[in-house]
Amino acid sequence: MSANLFIATVLLIGASGLVAQGLLLRELLVSFYGNELTLGIGLANWVALEALGVYLIGRYMDVARDKLKPFILLQIAFSFFLPASIYLARSFHSLQGIPFGEGVGLPTVFAVSFLVLSLTGFCHGALFSACCKLHSLKSAEAAGSIGRVYALETFGTIAGGVAFTFIFIPYLGPFQAACLVSIFNLFLCFVILRRPLRTALNYFIIAGIVLCLWAIGNSGLLENASLKNRWGRLEILSSRNSAYGNIAVAKQREQFTFYYNGLPVVVTPNPNRQFVEEFGNIPLLFHPAPKKVLVIGAGAGGLLNEIEKHQVSGIDYAELDPMLIRMINDYPTSLTRAELSDKRLKVINTDGRLFLKETDERYDCILVGLSSPSDLASNRIFTQEFFALAGQRLRGGGIFSLWLPGSLTYLSDDLAGINASINAALCASFRYVRLVPGEYNIFLASDSDALTKVTAAGLSAEIEGRRIKTAALVPGYLEYRLNDVWQDWFTANETRVPKMVNQDMRPSAVYRMLVYSNNKFSSKVAQALRAFEKMRLAPLLAVLAALTFVTVVFARIRRPARAPTAICIFTTGFFSMLVNLILLFTYQTHFGSLYHKLAILITIFMAGIGAGGIWASGCLGKVKKPGFVFACLELGIAVFALFAAGVVFRVGQLGSFAETALFLSLFGCGLLTGFEFPFAAKLIEDKDKAGGVSGLLYAADLLGGWFAGIFGGVIMLPVLGVLNCCVLIAAFKLSSLTVFLVSGRKTGDEN
Repeated sequence: MSANLFIATVLLIGASGLVAQGLLLRELLVSFYGNELTLGIGLANWVALEALGVYLIGRYMDVARDKLKPFILLQIAFSFFLPASIYLARSFHSLQGIPFGEGVGLPTVFAVSFLVLSLTGFCHGALFSACCKLHSLKSAEAAGSIGRVYALETFGTIAGGVAFTFIFIPYLGPFQAACLVSIFNLFLCFVILRRPLRTALNYFIIAGIVLCLWAIGNSGLLENASLKNRWGRLEILSSRNSAYGNIAVAKQREQFTFYYNGLPVVVTPNPNRQFVEEFGNIPLLFHPAPKKVLVIGAGAGGLLNEIEKHQVSGIDYAELDPMLIRMINDYPTSLTRAELSDKRLKVINTDGRLFLKETDERYDCILVGLSSPSDLASNRIFTQEFFALAGQRLRGGGIFSLWLPGSLTYLSDDLAGINASINAALCASFRYVRLVPGEYNIFLASDSDALTKVTAAGLSAEIEGRRIKTAALVPGYLEYRLNDVWQDWFTANETRVPKMVNQDMRPSAVYRMLVYSNNKFSSKVAQALRAFEKMRLAPLLAVLAALTFVTVVFARIRRPARAPTAICIFTTGFFSMLVNLILLFTYQTHFGSLYHKLAILITIFMAGIGAGGIWASGCLGKVKKPGFVFACLELGIAVFALFAAGVVFRVGQLGSFAETALFLSLFGCGLLTGFEFPFAAKLIEDKDKAGGVSGLLYAADLLGGWFAGIFGGVIMLPVLGVLNCCVLIAAFKLSSLTVFLVSGRKTGDEN
């Protein structure tokens, strides 16, 4: 294989992996009803599967006689498994007999995502080890070859991210995108295999290319068959992918339901009348004369219609995804046609928090139509910082309102904890907070004490005076809803749980929502999550210190050659994944959930890894003491983790430099990660076992990322908060540095 062909192959492998990962995770996101947590679990499983492929195939490549044949077979397998995995992601509901719309717990999420990603992820990871071994055959230095392959694959990943964001998502369906990637990989295999002895394999590759071309031309058949498996008996009129998610329209008789990432967000023309009448009217009735109203998310399909019954002068409706509004207009009903054509309504397609940050408008009422904070993306609309921002955009006597799931029969500790966390954040941001308990709790907040003086009789008078037509808000029902006994009952339940203020940098409500939702499917999982909620930084540091001591004693006795370096790479993988998640989360919190911007952020991080890998590979031959440089890198990564915490907490004070600071932090995180990998390979290089060396290090890196994705992003971040997580990351790196200095420094300096 020529040098240019090899470079093209590695770049294509990197790009194909990113596109495959993006396609499959998006499909799993819809199959698991838009729960952001599934992305973290899916990403962690992808990383683990890649690590398994890297390690096992790396060891095999060191002993295989024919190095090229396994590489070609892996690339062919990847090409065939990718479209099949997309079909499986859409079909697991029907295969398991689970009706679409029925929730699933964390064990099912983990098992299904592992199964869907297994073959594709394993093959892609295995291709890295195969490439390293093939390149080492022509290179005088194994470590340099591993570093160059690592850097090239990273740059391929960057190219794949750009193509996925700006070409595949806007212009291609999932099966079309998957088959196009497969065609590129199969064609490259055909170019590599030009020798007559492999004619039969070439025929097989050509047949695969023809099959993929047929699938692209007939992608509608695959789409319809797979969607039928996903949605079951529902009649799906349309299913489209936007830059932000998947939107599907289902019809049942004369009723239309619009699903966003698998969750129903708009039901028309007959929504839940009880809910829309209460939440669409009660906040405005508490205000003496509302004129300007802002609705953030989930307004179409009834809520806007109720607000338009009042004599308001203007309604701003912030809805992130413009395709949702377009599809509602494509399937109109009398309800949506009337509410969206109201001349007082202004639809603003942007993130609600970003809009509040940038607008100069002032409102009499601000309503959050979004439901509870089930993920980090929605949580940013339920934090103390957001409530303070909303309070600044209210006029004198203005009212801010949101709703959360509740109950008037039994309020579990989990549900009470969610409400208590949000209530505490509201109380920290507004002078007065009033709750209307029910099956859904309506929270009202204001800096005016007039909020506390409103009575049921006063609301009835306002309804009559404003000539509001409602079916539910009759005087007797209002007396029932606003009865003090329910407020006292809720307060008594709230005192059972510790009050943790829900904040941007410590999203406690997300974790409590996770426990609440999983308790429906697995009490054991919920119990484990409740136990993790008691986790604190000091005991974790004590346990880490004890483990470090035991590892150091073992290392001094056994003197392992490769383990200390692999441990360092494991902690670096943990560092890069968790710091990357923290910085992306911070960007999302301060600048909005803009999908193409998040893709750019990931690209910046990957560019840092690529730059670090190439830079380090060029330095290897000039460094006389790689062990000393490696130790300095370990210390530098620990310091950088604390530096990242400083950036996160000061980003709001950096003004116009805030975005640049996050860009530089992401690049720096990637640079340190990429720079360390070639030096690790240098410390334990073995030309005859380049596949095994690359497999060991890459697997350690990916497993560290898996651990950070599962435990760091899901548990540590919401429970410990950003600052404590960064301190723990620094402690991890100091621990691995200690182990390396005790048992690995001598080996490194000899190299």
